[in-house]
Amino acid sequence: MRKFLQILRDHKLSVSIGTVIIFLIFAYIRIGVGDLVAHNASDVSMIGIEMLCESGPNFKLAAERHINMLQGYTTHMENKYLGSILRIFYDEYTPTKGFEKALKTLEEAKDSSQEECARAIWLAGEQVEQYRMKAANFPKFRLALHKYQKVPDELVGDIRTARDESQTSLDRFKENRTLENAVFLCEDNRWTMLLVFLARAGYNSGHNELFDEFHELEKKVGEKEQKLFDELPDDDPEKRFIGHIIQSEQRRLHVLEALKVGDMRKARTLMWETIEIAYHERQAILEFTAAVEFGKGERWERPVAKAPPPLKGPS
Repeated sequence: MRKFLQILRDHKLSVSIGTVIIFLIFAYIRIGVGDLVAHNASDVSMIGIEMLCESGPNFKLAAERHINMLQGYTTHMENKYLGSILRIFYDEYTPTKGFEKALKTLEEAKDSSQEECARAIWLAGEQVEQYRMKAANFPKFRLALHKYQKVPDELVGDIRTARDESQTSLDRFKENRTLENAVFLCEDNRWTMLLVFLARAGYNSGHNELFDEFHELEKKVGEKEQKLFDELPDDDPEKRFIGHIIQSEQRRLHVLEALKVGDMRKARTLMWETIEIAYHERQAILEFTAAVEFGKGERWERPVAKAPPPLKGPS
């Protein structure tokens, strides 16, 4: 009898220890998943704002590029630490589900008119923002178990490739300062900025050069574009659009500066200020697009056909 009671006590102790271990595992996963969803919410803020602020003027090409950008973001974000756990327990919070509506909106509009593509891009930006707000409200603990400080090698490679493309576009603009080349340069810089934003934890963690080199490039871009702006007559309709591009480049420069000092609050403020400005300029941008028939004829063909490559993600 005594032996039986000892076995029973040992069994209860084992069950209790096992229960505690299982509880701790689930607690760790729950806290870690909350941390992941919060980080994802920050990730998508930049790409959503880029769509809300899209000014074309070739909105058909822009729709294609935004599709590629969303797919690239999805690839990277889905491969984060605990990403598979998020898919199993909270699938509705995954980037794949979060970007689903926006991708469908862009896919359905990409073969329509310039204005319809423009409105689809802006709507897709709102849909991404809806996902961001949903993710930001995901229940989470104050304790963060994983800081996502490490920048994957694949992302570093993609940033360097994108930065090289931005440099090529800048060199082309230096040789021929035209509105078309300014637009192509702005598009390439946008993709580089989006990738750098994904690596924002990398500054002071081994990847300072990714930020510093792109920061210097953006400063040069602003100087060259300002020269074109100053050369154009005040009554030239292209001057206003160049001014809009200069504002976009300046915003990227200031966001980069905020990221370098780890001030995400300032970075978000700068991005949201841009949304307010862009919203009030939408009708004028559509009128300009129609006036210059952007996307029609050889004048608007990119020197090198290019869409942002999808992120490779961890192998």
